[in-house]
Amino acid sequence: WMFDGLLAHGGAGLVTGWPGAGKTTFGLQMAGAAALGKDFLHWKNNGKVRVLFLSLEMAAPPLHLFVTSARENYTNAELKTLNTNLLLAPFGVPLHVDREEGYKRLTALLEEHRPDLVFIDSLSMITPKDLTDEEAMKTLFDGLAVVRQETKTAFVIIHHNRKKSADAQKNKRVEQSDIYGSTY
Repeated sequence: WMFDGLLAHGGAGLVTGWPGAGKTTFGLQMAGAAALGKDFLHWKNNGKVRVLFLSLEMAAPPLHLFVTSARENYTNAELKTLNTNLLLAPFGVPLHVDREEGYKRLTALLEEHRPDLVFIDSLSMITPKDLTDEEAMKTLFDGLAVVRQETKTAFVIIHHNRKKSADAQKNKRVEQSDIYGSTY
């Protein structure tokens, strides 16, 4: 386990939530904890790992705002470790990993940087296909499973919940059916 009971080496996770709920901040904090070898929330960390955070939605300037506001929470020694173990890749454009050119770019990044953990922000940016298409999602996640198995790299993917109607938004209760996409 990277984080006991939360994320295994070579495992996968999905972080979902409403727009503005803090998914990216959550992901960056988890990535920082993994890179530093620190516990995350109540999950025990089992040692420092190399982390690649692929920001496909945000380019460098907006991602810089997120990271700059968090700098004050770290010591100088921790910042030095983060500079070694955490690579932020603010692409700000899609990386369609279910297409040959996107798959090659992803695997080249993995070969070059050798991360133990990859965060992808967000699911809709790694495929041009409809997220409700069962076959397309199965193909996408099966392909990522092969990459995870071959590289022993864990993946955490950030994903947005479907937008609710105004009446449904009054109900603050979150249900699994709120997650946009296929059941796969």
